[in-house]
Amino acid sequence: MIPKSLEKTIEYEELIRQIIANAEVLPIDSSRLNPTIKQKTLEEGLQRFKNISQESLQEYVRTLVNYAAYLFYPLGDEERSLRAYGMVLKLDKNEEVAHHHVGRILMNNGSYENALQLFEKGLKLENTGSWLHREFHFDISDLGSRLERENPNHPLSKRIFLGTEENIAFRHYMAGKLETIEEEPHTSTNCPYNYTI
Repeated sequence: MIPKSLEKTIEYEELIRQIIANAEVLPIDSSRLNPTIKQKTLEEGLQRFKNISQESLQEYVRTLVNYAAYLFYPLGDEERSLRAYGMVLKLDKNEEVAHHHVGRILMNNGSYENALQLFEKGLKLENTGSWLHREFHFDISDLGSRLERENPNHPLSKRIFLGTEENIAFRHYMAGKLETIEEEPHTSTNCPYNYTI
């Protein structure tokens, strides 16, 4: 069940602010988490990275991204992963992997509109490599499939599925399959697919 406060999309900048602040309004269901994983704390995990050189901000952000990704998968600790990604976004609001994984976390917890915002923003980020750019296409396709399966009456579902010819989720799926465009890697700089929902 989506909290009342999340029935409408949070504006992108406000959403990023709340992720950074780890605001309680974001819906994270920790009940699915393995009890042994619950005992792990963010601070304990960060100890693994205490020797990282803070002289290089880029290196530090990359390490935090790797830690947050590890919490997300394979551990499945979405709550702590979200906190770690909040630290990442505080340092770099355009970090691509954070947009991808935080969007997945929000989608997993029923905050579909906010997940879509992160996925669509991710498609436009300029420094995203081909693989991750294509993943954002697949993310939107997955969101459409999930809505169709779990919540077909959601207002967003009507915007994604406009009939067979206008199935935006399927179009994003097909766009994600294209590794190259005119013999160049498929990235935001040459992506001709602008299927905004």
